Amino acid sequence: MQNPRLRGGLIQYGLSVGSGLANFVGLKILQHISPSAEIYSRLSLLLLSFTTFQLLADLGTQIEFLRIYKKNSSEKRSQSIEVLLKSRLTLGLGATLIAAIYAAFAGFTVPMAIAFIIYQGAFIPFAVVSTADSILLAEEQFAKAILSRISRLFALGAFLATAVLLSCQPMWMIALSSTLTFALVGMITWIVSLKPRLDKNFASQFLRIAAWAQQSHEMRAFARGSALAAMIILFQFAQGFLGQSYLVRRIGEENLSDLNTALALATPAVLALQTLTQLLMPSVAGWPNLSLATVRNSFIVFCARATAVLVLMSAGLWTANKLGWVVWFFPKSTAHVVPLSLLYLVAHWLLNLAAPTLVLAQYKKKATGLLNALLAATALSFLVQWILTDSLRESAFLIGLIAMGLVLFVSSYFVAGLSEKQS
Repeated sequence: MQNPRLRGGLIQYGLSVGSGLANFVGLKILQHISPSAEIYSRLSLLLLSFTTFQLLADLGTQIEFLRIYKKNSSEKRSQSIEVLLKSRLTLGLGATLIAAIYAAFAGFTVPMAIAFIIYQGAFIPFAVVSTADSILLAEEQFAKAILSRISRLFALGAFLATAVLLSCQPMWMIALSSTLTFALVGMITWIVSLKPRLDKNFASQFLRIAAWAQQSHEMRAFARGSALAAMIILFQFAQGFLGQSYLVRRIGEENLSDLNTALALATPAVLALQTLTQLLMPSVAGWPNLSLATVRNSFIVFCARATAVLVLMSAGLWTANKLGWVVWFFPKSTAHVVPLSLLYLVAHWLLNLAAPTLVLAQYKKKATGLLNALLAATALSFLVQWILTDSLRESAFLIGLIAMGLVLFVSSYFVAGLSEKQS
């Protein structure tokens, strides 16, 4: 393949799909090796929490780094990398501390809380790995910017292998195996990729407060540049933090087997929707320069395709359930799993429909309207869940997610200006 950008994009896409399917297979393995539904509930909760906390590991730094790295001279790029690495390490430490707050808010038992905090501690070494990927993306070495995904696959393998060897207990050892794998990959990444690009005194000065103070101006400027993207991500994280931790507190960490199985079952369909959205995103960057009619037509075609994916995947899931394949693949499934999975698919369908218009609103610098829409969607999501939890339990969380997707889909359409009359 002659085009390096295309080749790199295909590699990125392939690993993204592979990572999602590996998580799907991992949850299936846990179904078989877990001695009870309660233990499966806890271990699957650990695995699925990674996606929520990964939002904090970036917090808008990727977009801002790409902007300043391209603008800076080669002499100043080392400083840009230092600022990014320090920012990511700070975010990784913050994610670990927030994990402790999450554990307390969710009412975890002590063993589960310890395992949860250890598991999210992986975001500290993950900061090193993700920084290397950001540099490679900035240098347009797309085929090499795969360290984050590879480390995730290695960590998942270590998690599952340890769970098998220890018969799923104790949980903190299983969580530690994942975090240590990230640490090992981070160490190798530091030696091979980051250290040669940084000032030779960086490591010795890293823990000195004075060295951080010298870069305080650059770090504040970097934070300001990342602010809008960070706010959007924080709203997404807030929905996951509030909704998931409240659900765990109300129904118990040991009673999430049905929900976590439903999320695993929906993984292929969710990946299909995300892929469709990712394929559209490069063209969204050019939408502000096109006529309103052209943008509307492109958006309508995208919505039609996403709806077709939803219908086909839902029909496939229903058929698989009727044929008994769901229970064969996930033996701890109950009658609640498929309805929960279908609710989750609808939620992701709406969130993916909203994605292009949310990005278009960012490109048009509609910050106020965008943040208001996110605030309203997040608040409504949690309110719906809070009202319905007593009667609908896990379904309440997914219905709240559907409410969030619906609000974002409708409001972002107006914020992005697609509702305006053609001149």
